[in-house]
Amino acid sequence: MATKTNIKVSGVVEVENNVNIISKKMKRGIEKGLIKAGMLIRQESMKLAPFDLGNLRDSAFVAWAKGSTPAPSFNGHTPTLTAEYTSNHAKEVDASRNRVRRSPNVEVEVGHSVPYSLIVHEDVSWRHKIGEALFLVSAANKHQSQARILVEDELRSILR
Repeated sequence: MATKTNIKVSGVVEVENNVNIISKKMKRGIEKGLIKAGMLIRQESMKLAPFDLGNLRDSAFVAWAKGSTPAPSFNGHTPTLTAEYTSNHAKEVDASRNRVRRSPNVEVEVGHSVPYSLIVHEDVSWRHKIGEALFLVSAANKHQSQARILVEDELRSILR
């Protein structure tokens, strides 16, 4: 004859709830760290971006699911061109925020919004008086380990 024992485990629901709470806090911590990292990369890319082509530096932005850096004021152009740059900036940032929102991962996006930014970034044959091509990639590569540390620090503060 087989022997049977009933075991009752209590507190499983509470453990699941606590795991969910910690998981949400960690997700917010990762986002907070990524935003800080994005700001760091943005600042560096603004320093490295060529200066001889108008508002490229000022068009730098960081976008995340529920926010973004403030819009720049594009100066030194006709009102029509200023309005065009401002409108384009808003569209680019909104597109970035939408991509980040749809992602299953926690993400931030760093970029430059002026229409010519991609050409200036990618064309390594151009010689600029101030700045360089691949300014965004260079900034991200330079601060890769600092970015990881910023995220890790946010996670550590949650787990304490």
